[in-house]
Amino acid sequence: MITTVLSETRTHRRVLTHYAPDEECRAHRHSEAQISLLLAGSYVEDGTNGLHAVAGSSLSCKPGGFEHQNRFGDHGALILSVHDKTRMAAIAGYSVSALETRLAGMRLLDRAVAGEPLGVVGTSRQGGAREAEPTQPALRDARRRLLGEPDLSVAHLARSVGVHPVHLARLFRNAFGQPPARIRREVRAARVIDRIVRSKASLAEIAFAEGFSDQAHMTRAVGQVSGWSPGGLRWLLAT
Repeated sequence: MITTVLSETRTHRRVLTHYAPDEECRAHRHSEAQISLLLAGSYVEDGTNGLHAVAGSSLSCKPGGFEHQNRFGDHGALILSVHDKTRMAAIAGYSVSALETRLAGMRLLDRAVAGEPLGVVGTSRQGGAREAEPTQPALRDARRRLLGEPDLSVAHLARSVGVHPVHLARLFRNAFGQPPARIRREVRAARVIDRIVRSKASLAEIAFAEGFSDQAHMTRAVGQVSGWSPGGLRWLLAT
């Protein structure tokens, strides 16, 4: 885990954290209420009210004292959190909400810091959530192929499994919570961010190794997912 405090006042602290691939955090509690925005990667969170598999743009809310443990995904996770003793103390229970975009999550964090009610956040999975049903092997294979073949189009993947691209997108949404193109984009960005933060390779070398057309292409992809440039993330999370 690599953490940096981005800002701190009497009422709140804003923290950016990168977790390594397959990193585990044993059962623990935070004394402060916490709202966290997943920017890149994935994790599984096990708490007193169930097991939650979280990927894509998602916002989680935890009241102070909530006990949980985490295991982070194959490409780690980049998470922006706000910790607050006062204005967010009204969080009554744990929840995880899927968001349409990262920018929507950033606005919600700003509202929380300002003491405004969040209202309806997104597609919410609150107390009593269960682990997702096992995904069909054919869909798991399609996802692996999507991620393992950068030049493979979603349309070609759909034809190879005998379905229309629109139907494939629906199947992916039901199984993984996101359409194929977004899954590929976000997983690729998470993999790149892990290398940016945890390797000493130059940004140009990373861009080439990850199949981007150039460093500027990688910069746009990382910025779209995280809100920071590759150089900015490397500087913020320098070890």
